[in-house]
Amino acid sequence: MSVNTTSRSGIPLPLPPTFDCDTYATRPVDNPAPAGMELEDKNAANVVIEMDNKASIALTRAYAAALATTAGVGALDVGAPLKGLWTYTDDEKAALLHSPEYVAAVGPLPLALLKLIAQHRAAIGVQREKERAEKEAEKVKTANLLGSMVYTNAHDVTPLLRQSVVIPTIFLVSLRHKVYFPLHWWTDSLLRKAAESPHTICKEFSRAEQSASYSIGERVQVVDVTKCAKLFDGEDESKSLTPSLWRQAANNLLSAFKQLCPAVDPTDPHTRNYASEFAAHFTWFSNLECFDTKMEVWLPIERKLRYALLGQGYFKELTWADEVRSVLSAHEHAAALAIKYPSASPPVGTKRLSADDGDGVVKRARREGPWRSDEGGGSQTQRGPPVCLLCTGPHLLADHPQNTTSFRDGATLFSKQDGRNVRTTGSFRGNAPKVLCILFNARGRCDGGHPERLHACSLCGGEHSAITRHDTCKRVRNGAFVP
Repeated sequence: MSVNTTSRSGIPLPLPPTFDCDTYATRPVDNPAPAGMELEDKNAANVVIEMDNKASIALTRAYAAALATTAGVGALDVGAPLKGLWTYTDDEKAALLHSPEYVAAVGPLPLALLKLIAQHRAAIGVQREKERAEKEAEKVKTANLLGSMVYTNAHDVTPLLRQSVVIPTIFLVSLRHKVYFPLHWWTDSLLRKAAESPHTICKEFSRAEQSASYSIGERVQVVDVTKCAKLFDGEDESKSLTPSLWRQAANNLLSAFKQLCPAVDPTDPHTRNYASEFAAHFTWFSNLECFDTKMEVWLPIERKLRYALLGQGYFKELTWADEVRSVLSAHEHAAALAIKYPSASPPVGTKRLSADDGDGVVKRARREGPWRSDEGGGSQTQRGPPVCLLCTGPHLLADHPQNTTSFRDGATLFSKQDGRNVRTTGSFRGNAPKVLCILFNARGRCDGGHPERLHACSLCGGEHSAITRHDTCKRVRNGAFVP
């Protein structure tokens, strides 16, 4: 009697120790069905293939189990090689998924196809349950709407007293998730506007940070700062704030921090939170001697220090005093230079320029730079060397080489020419590039009246003009431009 020395797998017995039973027991990819093969025949053939594969897998697993014992495999062998099923067309799958009657007519079906149909029907059931729950929730919401419009902040209408302001929940949620607004958005008038017309506030979804009360990745709705800028007087604080409005807005922001932050332990001087640090910041700036007279000088540095606190820095009086002292000194120095070199300022009695004076004015601002002054019958005073408002190179803005996209030290230019405009090279104060005011950067002054153009430095984005060589400018060292 002959002994079979070849395995069902097609290789000689005994199988080598490296034989991979798991891979061998994995069904291969499905095969394209022969042309013209009827669905009933395909189902019947696939059912037989699945039964044969199941028997083969059982033999292979028994072989693998015996291989792990001390007795060994003996005369055991693996099953026959597995076969792939005949594939189904998209039309055949669609008909089977959507018609139980069709399934019954062309059955029995292989297990793999039955599993696909079951998953599809389960997904439909989940979707229907979700829609039913949404309809029920809408009914409850409609029922709760009736009778819900009540006074929540009743007060006398009088101009003599400052009425209490309710901070909208969307503002608190945004602040909690570190969506920071320009300070003038916290004034009484804008907070009331937001509270009285909540539907006008543009919103967006953001991912919440991990905390005790928020799960990882939870989506929360916050204020869309970029879209709300048109509704809330733009993002330029210097155009919308006066000393009294600064106090009002900062006080409301402090109130929001107090609502959101846990209480500080009064017995531990090292415990800090946003409310305690901003309160110290608010008090310190409110007590400045020049608070009412030089707001245009201290406001940019106040904003810088405010955002440092929002980045979890802490208030330190010595640092605050040094920062403000430096900008005040620079301001006094610039004022002295303006007196010593009057040609750097517009002639007395001439009209102050704005960005709305027309294209001709914009072209002159690009070509002339800030050193040119026409006095007494059109005679020109001595003109200083040109400085490009984009790269600080020795040329005019209009002559800036289009292929120059970085400073000499390799840093990317903050802004670029875009037709007749100067636009930031990347997103700035929001999610998109912004148009900068050319006149403000070229002459250090502009009447405004153009909310679409920002008064920001074209070299670094700071709250100063490029031409003033402000000591806080990232492209200025010791009063000179860094090329």
